Amino acid sequence: METKTREEWSAQMRRINDRLLDDIERQQNEPKWMPFVRDVATFVAWGALFLGAVLVARHFV
Repeated sequence: METKTREEWSAQMRRINDRLLDDIERQQNEPKWMPFVRDVATFVAWGALFLGAVLVARHFV
């Protein structure tokens, strides 16, 4: 098992914190309607996937 030095561990934690802060900043800057659009797009994508699975299953029945 590889042991990390304190500097490597600290650098990794800094990268993780920077990534999280970037995500928070991006979420705060996005328009208020964006989460709704994302939810609708996800729902449509899962619906299409389910419909495709049903059509494939019916083909083999």
